[in-house]
Amino acid sequence: MLEELKRVLIDYVEVYKNKNSIKAPWRTPLIACAYAKDPLFLQLKKLIGDFHNLPNEMLKGAKSVITYFIPFNVKLF
Repeated sequence: MLEELKRVLIDYVEVYKNKNSIKAPWRTPLIACAYAKDPLFLQLKKLIGDFHNLPNEMLKGAKSVITYFIPFNVKLF
């Protein structure tokens, strides 16, 4: 399932980039999943502040967190 989700996201970003003539040299998105109750999320709340929501605060009953980042080359233009 994760591999299918990765493929969908990678394809979407590529189509979006081409369709919208994005000039920034995007590279392949980085995609990861984490257990929603991973104690590391508590670290974020401590580091960022109480206003930072934990996965379960954003979506009751959350089981997983899916995150992605679209990297780009250092030299943008």
